[in-house]
Amino acid sequence: MLSRRLQRKGYIVHCADGAAQADERLRENEFDLILLDIMMPNVDGFQYLRQIRERWDAAEMPVIMATAKTDSEDIVQALKSGANDYVTKPLDFQVVLARINTQMRLKGMTQQLAEAHRLLKEDLERAARFQQSQLPSREVAVSGCQFAWTYLPCDALGGDFLDIIPLDQARTAFYVLDVCGHGTPAALMSAAAARALSVTHDESSIVAKWTKKGFMRGNRLEIMPPDEVTARLNRQFELDIEDGKYFTIAYAVIDTEECTLTYTLAGHPPGVLVSASGELRPLPCEGIPVGVLAGDDITEDSFQRQLVDVAPGDRVYFFSDGLLEEVNPDGEQFGENRLHETVTMTRGDSLQESVDRVLEVIREFCDHRPFADDMSILALEVTGKEDDGDRA
Repeated sequence: MLSRRLQRKGYIVHCADGAAQADERLRENEFDLILLDIMMPNVDGFQYLRQIRERWDAAEMPVIMATAKTDSEDIVQALKSGANDYVTKPLDFQVVLARINTQMRLKGMTQQLAEAHRLLKEDLERAARFQQSQLPSREVAVSGCQFAWTYLPCDALGGDFLDIIPLDQARTAFYVLDVCGHGTPAALMSAAAARALSVTHDESSIVAKWTKKGFMRGNRLEIMPPDEVTARLNRQFELDIEDGKYFTIAYAVIDTEECTLTYTLAGHPPGVLVSASGELRPLPCEGIPVGVLAGDDITEDSFQRQLVDVAPGDRVYFFSDGLLEEVNPDGEQFGENRLHETVTMTRGDSLQESVDRVLEVIREFCDHRPFADDMSILALEVTGKEDDGDRA
């Protein structure tokens, strides 16, 4: 009778007399919902429900238990065993129909959400692949120095970014930036900042621009000092009260002819310089994060720069704060001291091996748990002009 009435409401219904026949029906057809009696021959409804849940979860195959018993213990057992809902005998058709309709709607909504999640995951994976493709080449060739880096976002998309920008024969800019927060909003802001930090042939570039000097004198590349770069960044990414996004950045220019490193830190952790002899020197610099203050609140001291001499064999490391703030199972942060010890300890390794070892030491420190923040390290080693002949 229930089958006929449900068919008149538009459902296709198959009946089974017990678990064995139900298995046969399930092999032959695809079903959207099971109405399962507790009292059945050979195998009771609770046992069969557990078998169903070994094959499908509650979202994939809703199960409504039907019982003549009104004992609350049976109802609790049915729900604990994985039933989505229950009805009691004698069956009230309108109640049964309402609960079937509810479970079917929930299943449809769950399937829609699962499909939306799948599409979103695919989009995020494509975006992550694109983000990775924008990172610098491992084989970037720079006269007089070599670079190594690692970049590991804690989510599909990272708010960190780093890049190496050859400017001319002697000078190369490089940076590590870290947008507050994680996920898509942070990744979008880091992508916009990276786009701003590119060399163009017009007035829009904030890193360097070509200036026309006439037919005979040709064009000349005008390179902005690091503190001017961060000031210009702040004009593009001025304080937005609504989204509250800002980023820190370590931006530097290495000059292999003058053997100097000029850098600025806009709220970013200090980098370190490790000499050829293994002596470590922190590289601090005062500065505020980009996007924290409105343009009218910026002063001459908001962004500063420092200049240090470098020599062949010297190494410079810049990194995001995720390295310093990662915690071990006891809640202790990795911190600057451990980072300094690690880069000093790896002075005898190749530059890339040193960078990779830093990340591995942090993994061991936090007991190989997933990182809570993005991890970025960008390092350079001064090789000197004799490196040019080796490249040739």
